[in-house]
Amino acid sequence: MLAALFGQDFRGTWEVIFCDDGSREDYREQLSTFAAHEICEVRLVWQRHRGRGVAKSRNNGARLARGRIILFLDGDSIPGSDVVSRHVRAHGGSPLIVCGSRRVICSGGLLGASITHESLSMLKHQNSKLLPYDYVAWQEENFVETPWLACMSCNMSVTNTEEAFFDEHLLGWGIEDIELAYRLTHLQGFDIVL
Repeated sequence: MLAALFGQDFRGTWEVIFCDDGSREDYREQLSTFAAHEICEVRLVWQRHRGRGVAKSRNNGARLARGRIILFLDGDSIPGSDVVSRHVRAHGGSPLIVCGSRRVICSGGLLGASITHESLSMLKHQNSKLLPYDYVAWQEENFVETPWLACMSCNMSVTNTEEAFFDEHLLGWGIEDIELAYRLTHLQGFDIVL
């Protein structure tokens, strides 16, 4: 993921904030070596692990974010080289949620997400294979009537506003992103684009 982030084609000002939910000390030390990267500013925000606090961990990063747009990606993702520029281009003047697509691959026993076609070419030599479930088709099918169901925080951006925070009462993962999208569209006037 780090190589993919530092290979982005976006040339504006941006930052990377790693939101860590209780990893070991040695992991934090490894991430700190990227703090002086020349392409963008890199920061780490760590919290003590208290049982899948993904909403709180993401909010820790959102509170630190200084940009107009917050792009959420998961640590097991390999974003395409244009993921930042595509999200930035999609955001207009109104409050917006941009739902990126993903494809899940199995590589070395780990799952990856937010894979674009060009990213897949990087993985051909690693004995990776696409899983049969196609999230892109699922998003397109559900986007018309229930657009908030298509919003997955493994590849989702929001306009940086004080309302754009995950509900920290939701523990675990899998619903906090949908709840955020539903709340922002129904109560705060955000639009959703795929």
